[in-house]
Amino acid sequence: MVNLIEGEVVYKGVERPLYGFSVVDSQRAILELSSHEFQKLYGWSTDRAMVFTKVSTGKSPLVAIRVTNLKPGAVVLHGLRKEEVEPVAIKMAEVDRIPLVATTMDLDQIVQLLRKYSQYYARE
Repeated sequence: MVNLIEGEVVYKGVERPLYGFSVVDSQRAILELSSHEFQKLYGWSTDRAMVFTKVSTGKSPLVAIRVTNLKPGAVVLHGLRKEEVEPVAIKMAEVDRIPLVATTMDLDQIVQLLRKYSQYYARE
């Protein structure tokens, strides 16, 4: 996935198979979703990548994940380069052993690539 979305691994974490992805507006999720609603973003499985948009440091999405019981298979911070990720966000990913990736690829392109890959992967 990292290569597919031209991402940079910020923290490797524990790699596990991913069976989908969710794109989450970070600001709206933090301000508007209850913890129960946030957990519903996982759908049927936590083995998915959570792609957070509108992030400035990466800290807020990791705090939101940190305070919930469910942990995603990977977190993608859209719009950031590796060196722009706040150290405390990296530390939270380390504590929860969640792979953390940063990418600046166009969001529509990311969604298109992940959908295409997911469909291809599902047929295998």
